[in-house]
Amino acid sequence: MMSDKEWLEAKGIAVIGPVDHQVLLSIYFFDPTSNCRLELTTPLMRLSDQDAKDAEQALDQWEVWRQEASEASMEFGEFLRQKLQMRAKHVA
Repeated sequence: MMSDKEWLEAKGIAVIGPVDHQVLLSIYFFDPTSNCRLELTTPLMRLSDQDAKDAEQALDQWEVWRQEASEASMEFGEFLRQKLQMRAKHVA
């Protein structure tokens, strides 16, 4: 059986990957009709209901931080770097 990557490459489509993201495996390619970058993924592990709840909480926190950065007129990346530095000080 041919993999998705092999099938795409057989059609002349350049594929990047696979890329191992620890929880899923991805390949990337451009749609030949729209030139839109696409990603195909497959899970590497089964995620639990708690994993889904943790991800939802992380996204909620991300949105809170994005709002805080905006209110402080800070670039979001810089805001996150400051959060990481503060966390490192507390952990050490």
